[in-house]
Amino acid sequence: MPQTDIFVTDHDLYQLVQFLLDQNCRIVPDLNYKEPSPLLIDSMREFENTRTIQEEKLFFVLNKSWQKSPLDFGQYEKEGHTIYYIKQKNGGPTLDIYAPLPIVHKDNVVLPHGFIAYHGQFWNPVVEANETAPDPLKSAYLNARKFLRRNAMTRKANKRTYVIAANARKKLEEGYALGAPFESE
Repeated sequence: MPQTDIFVTDHDLYQLVQFLLDQNCRIVPDLNYKEPSPLLIDSMREFENTRTIQEEKLFFVLNKSWQKSPLDFGQYEKEGHTIYYIKQKNGGPTLDIYAPLPIVHKDNVVLPHGFIAYHGQFWNPVVEANETAPDPLKSAYLNARKFLRRNAMTRKANKRTYVIAANARKKLEEGYALGAPFESE
């Protein structure tokens, strides 16, 4: 799975989402749904509301240029209600953004790391077969990664490179700390 590990603030995330929306993408939050129909976000206002009210941290990005099938839903029962959820690697395919919110640990504000990624293979429920990620999705991933790297810095740990986005860098200068794998520094 091609993946870029990132440290971002909400401001960095909002800039990335606006960049993707400007590319005619739609954003789908990883929520518990009452029916198997995703919330398709196509404005920053909707995205900001979902991020702040739901405190959502995982998002799936769709675009007509690479979408081969609808998102696929699974379900489970909880307290007498059916809950629907989006199955990862099923349908789409999607560009995935995971951006956890800062946490307070030992009187420090800590930025946990997230990622942007896509799965090289996905299950297409329309044709009932695994398929390779299409080239437009691969290009969107590379463009999103390039966008995040603008004015960013990188740090290495455990044979991985982490991108610390521009506003996350500023927060470090203000006293925030990086989460794993840098929490002991």
